[in-house]
Amino acid sequence: MMVRFYLRRRRHLLVAAMLITLALVYYQAIYVQLTAIDSPKSLQNNPSENLSDEYYATLLRGLLRQMDKNEELARLARLSLPTAKNTHKAAAAERRIFADQCSAVHDVSHNKASLQVTSLIEGLPFEIGHGGKTQSIFPGLQPLPFEERLRVLLIPHSHCDPGWLDTYTSYYTRQVRPLLTNLYEWARDHSDFTYVYAEVSFFKLWWEEQKEEVREGVRKLLKEGRFEFVQGGWVQADEANTHYFALFNEMLDGHDWLKANLPEAMPKSGWAIDPFGLSPTMGYVNKLFGLTGMHIDRVHYRVKTHLAVNKHIEFLWRQSWDATGETDMLTHMNPFPGYNSENTCGPDRNVCERFTFYNRNARLVTKVTPENTKDLSELILSQWRKKAALHRTDTIFIELGDDFTYTKKEFVADIYDNYTPLMKYINSEPSLNTEVKWGTVTEYFDHVRAHGVDKIPSLSGDFFTYADKDADYWSGYFTSRPFYKNLDRMLESALRRTEILFSFTRLESSLADLQTARQALSLFQHHDGITGTSVRKVVDDYGNILYNAYQSCNAITALAIQHLLNHDTLFSPIIKRARFNDYDRYEVLLGFQELVLANTLPRDTQSVRLVAVQADRSVAIRGEAEGHVEQQVEPRIEYGEVILDSNYVVFEAEVPSVSLKTYQMEPVTNPKAVAKVELYNTD
Repeated sequence: MMVRFYLRRRRHLLVAAMLITLALVYYQAIYVQLTAIDSPKSLQNNPSENLSDEYYATLLRGLLRQMDKNEELARLARLSLPTAKNTHKAAAAERRIFADQCSAVHDVSHNKASLQVTSLIEGLPFEIGHGGKTQSIFPGLQPLPFEERLRVLLIPHSHCDPGWLDTYTSYYTRQVRPLLTNLYEWARDHSDFTYVYAEVSFFKLWWEEQKEEVREGVRKLLKEGRFEFVQGGWVQADEANTHYFALFNEMLDGHDWLKANLPEAMPKSGWAIDPFGLSPTMGYVNKLFGLTGMHIDRVHYRVKTHLAVNKHIEFLWRQSWDATGETDMLTHMNPFPGYNSENTCGPDRNVCERFTFYNRNARLVTKVTPENTKDLSELILSQWRKKAALHRTDTIFIELGDDFTYTKKEFVADIYDNYTPLMKYINSEPSLNTEVKWGTVTEYFDHVRAHGVDKIPSLSGDFFTYADKDADYWSGYFTSRPFYKNLDRMLESALRRTEILFSFTRLESSLADLQTARQALSLFQHHDGITGTSVRKVVDDYGNILYNAYQSCNAITALAIQHLLNHDTLFSPIIKRARFNDYDRYEVLLGFQELVLANTLPRDTQSVRLVAVQADRSVAIRGEAEGHVEQQVEPRIEYGEVILDSNYVVFEAEVPSVSLKTYQMEPVTNPKAVAKVELYNTD
């Protein structure tokens, strides 16, 4: 066999090719142990109906029930369950139906949604202008007449990024801890005040610091409906780069924590105000998690404007394969450019900015006094009624907040002390025909449903690619920082493998480490994590978090293999990485160890594997059932460098589904197959 290696001076070409290859999620691992190993044991001989998280198993089985009418999606879900009884059936079904079902999943000809995003986009003008930063949107928009009753819900919120310009832990210490305390204490002391919060990853840290008195106070607010968790995921996940496994994991971590610590807080409404474009898959996942409505924001400004002027900002988001509407998710889209108060009260930003009371640096903020209450009430109500003119129902809500708002208690006081007299005036003036109150997102959706969802159109499609103004398309994050996107997929693969092996062993001593690894993956799904849109120090912090989780998965896998094979000696992976931003490197073996391959896929695998062996040793690879396997000795070239003190032994491995298999390395004097190598461009 002739193998030609071209050593390029520009190593990044080689690295880029390797990243693309490694990005494939592949649930296999190879481990080495120094003592003799018994005959290979199939994991199917020791099945377990339990996952590392019972809630996880319950959700996935519920997913199957939801997917009964779509065979391909049901197949994908079944393959996620680490039980042995359906393994061979699933594998056979995969080979049989994949080609046909793959195209059927994307066939939308039977979808009867009244709005198709693809058709809508084809008919829209996309000339530059009237983008997200203009001072007035919807020029000429007339307010809802005072003859029509209007209900306005004011919803304080604070969007908290678990990493962006600062790291997750630093953000918590400097900003999230105080703002959560301020909002809680204000609601505790003011019986009419409400607020919502989304990111469980931060709330968990805050909760663990609180005394029981505070915890009871939070429970009281939840029961009274004055504090609401929205979405309830570990983070507010990106919806473009994430794999569906990680999306499930991220939502599971958040909801599972709430279920265990604050069952009163289980969310009913979704909240996706900052992901850079939106996928219908997230709506489907939300529905599976029991959410009944969701609020979204970042939609291309042309699409958003078109939907708004046609009163389509409330719609039933339908999956492309759904012909009956059973996947419909009641959705509300903010018709204006952003989720901060300057962009949520109405179409005129200059007016809205006057009421951004929590922002003392805003140039136009006007404090409410007894002398100007009437004028300011009528001014803000004009914006609210213009916003209401874009809705089909009699209820709107106004988001009061921004990134890391309310870090000081006086900021909460500012919105409460200024909006309270405005509310009192509007509510007391019959001619204004408006009710204003503090509220929650679920309260809004309850009003919409009471008004009648039969009046709301259905919509099918996604909202990519996002642009907030002019031709500023947010598409670079689809591919930016590919090293970290690859690291994410590596951890997903390792975590899935580890969870499956853990489910067969129930190593309680490893449960905490496994949970930490899951939460690390969930943290990186944040829309400034996997997207690559954070600053360098935050990216490095993410890298260390992912790397530590990856190492934990490998350690738990090694323990699980040791337990399943009933051995005293600990196993070790032969592919190692010294730090998160280093290359994977093969451990050089002495030539007499035994190798253990773990295949947690539901199908048999056949692959080419390699091990690094000292150059002065020759080995033969022998499988227990098949004897000596086809193999070849090749030079060890790693990242453009020829390693002279060791070689690669390449062999073909066949591992049954959901099984462990061992291979024996035996010293030999004359290797049978040695690659002939010619080197080019070595100067």
